Amino acid sequence: MSNTLTAAEAAKILKVSKYTLYELVKRGEIPAHHIGRQLRINPSVLEQYLHGTSSHNATQSVMSPNPPELPMIRFIGSHDPIVELLFEFLSHAPIPVQSSLSFKGSMDGLISLYRRESDISGIHLWDDVSQDYNTSFVKHVIPGESVCMVNLVQREQGFIVAPGNPLQLHSWEDITLEGLHFINRQKGSGTRLRLDAYLRGAKISPGCILGYEHEESTHSGVA
Repeated sequence: MSNTLTAAEAAKILKVSKYTLYELVKRGEIPAHHIGRQLRINPSVLEQYLHGTSSHNATQSVMSPNPPELPMIRFIGSHDPIVELLFEFLSHAPIPVQSSLSFKGSMDGLISLYRRESDISGIHLWDDVSQDYNTSFVKHVIPGESVCMVNLVQREQGFIVAPGNPLQLHSWEDITLEGLHFINRQKGSGTRLRLDAYLRGAKISPGCILGYEHEESTHSGVA
């Protein structure tokens, strides 16, 4: 069981609405991360926020010292459930780590590293020319910078289909079938770049795919 707080639990402790809580998270006043689609907040982070906002009240009883500020890691990049699990693990490490997770796609992740808007990114970018993942993109987007590339995980990609695969989808070309509604990943994501590269090579027009313009920013959003 996770001992992090849900949005509803955190809002109850702060005595605010969930909307107000989301605004605090959006403004960066309360660091949070996601497990799947659910917002999660470390109790120690919430305690620190409570102490910080109540310290001005002279009528308060003597309070315990604020806990030390936790290290913060900013992640911007491709969505993968393993990333969510990794940062959930780090939040329970002997020295807990705060995390700011933003799933904006592989290309935006690399650009954020170049602009120093993030500390780490997750990418899976296929290069048709080199027939390899990631390296050429890193060299192109972050030229002359000292970076470390770590192969965190290998995965197979495919289509998410309805239970039982009722339309019997087995190939890329099948996404053009009449009556099939497709949900895409957003521009700049590794999955989207891989799909578009294949469509160009196979001379398949995106206009033949019903729902091609319907974009989601995470795999779970597509599901």
